[in-house]
Amino acid sequence: MGCGHGGRYKKIYLFCTSHVPTMHPIVAAKMIATIDDISKGRIGLNTVVGWFPKEMGMFGGSRLEHDQGYRYSTEWLEVVLKLWSEQYFDHKGEFFEINDGFSEPKPVQNPRPVLISAGTSPAGRDYAARFCDFNFGYIESIEQGAKWTETVKKLAWEEYKREINTFTTSFVVCRPTEKEAKDYYNYYVREQGDWEAATIITEMFGMHASSHSSDYLSKAKEKFLGGWGGWPLVGTPEQVAEGLIELSKTGVSGSLVTFVDYLQEMPYFNENVLPLLEQAGLRNPVEKDSKKAENKNSEVSTESKTFINA
Repeated sequence: MGCGHGGRYKKIYLFCTSHVPTMHPIVAAKMIATIDDISKGRIGLNTVVGWFPKEMGMFGGSRLEHDQGYRYSTEWLEVVLKLWSEQYFDHKGEFFEINDGFSEPKPVQNPRPVLISAGTSPAGRDYAARFCDFNFGYIESIEQGAKWTETVKKLAWEEYKREINTFTTSFVVCRPTEKEAKDYYNYYVREQGDWEAATIITEMFGMHASSHSSDYLSKAKEKFLGGWGGWPLVGTPEQVAEGLIELSKTGVSGSLVTFVDYLQEMPYFNENVLPLLEQAGLRNPVEKDSKKAENKNSEVSTESKTFINA
């Protein structure tokens, strides 16, 4: 992946996810620091409280009560942050007791790797505002996306004097004509979609008890069949680009994009949608001269306008 040899993968930034109840913070901190060293500063961490009961059971545990889970995650991450920045510290909390804690090597990134959290409940947003660089979440509507971003940014600044961004996920069905795109969406979602699996997934996510609106929940199954609950971008290259431009106007910093068939659909997206996003100022132009690219620093500029992460 991003740690491959040669010049092809010098700018990809990798994220891994840890269900924090399944791994001790000392182990996680050492693993991330090691990957950070190998990748020359291109690893980020997404922390998950542990919502998936079957996975918790596989590790011999059970799902923590919601607010207790965030207390656990808070202490877990506090220990990780100390391991990344301090030497020989003691910690005694509600869940962990550590004597002479230390970890080497420290992360390459300064002050630490990028942190993401996808909590949308009040406790989840507070956790993200306190610690994370991005709050990841689903978009229900353009209006909700703008409100979500505004709320999270305000919370982070007023409570913790921190800046935070938001990130979402989208699925793309892009074809030369709108009819072709909608016909394919209808085929793989409505005609061939596994609705029984979609029901299991939405129930497994506990979406009936989440902070999403009732209108969103009524459409959740179809969105999961379309692209794991993401924001739909179905249409011509111009329509898909306009959809992403509308997303950016909410203040959301970026979107992961998914496809049914990456090998067939990504080249068309890259050739026909990305140039439109460059024209709109949402993407920096791709470096065409490979020799110049090789001579540049492999780090991604913090000023780079990168709205899409495929």
